[in-house]
Amino acid sequence: MSTTSTRLSFLHGEKYLISSGIKQRNKLSCLSVSEVMTIVIVFHQSGYRDLKTYYIHFVCHYFTIRQS
Repeated sequence: MSTTSTRLSFLHGEKYLISSGIKQRNKLSCLSVSEVMTIVIVFHQSGYRDLKTYYIHFVCHYFTIRQS
């Protein structure tokens, strides 16, 4: 499956989501599918118990250092 068709399938599936009633920006993510898959694979190998903690402590920290 190509990256373009994957992104289109993500966008197509959004119409089936349940609305929370809170207005939200429809901002496209800035991570590619391969970056998301890399984060998920490394998360499974990392020993962290939940993705949120892993993302905050490792991924956000890495991107903060990288942008400096």
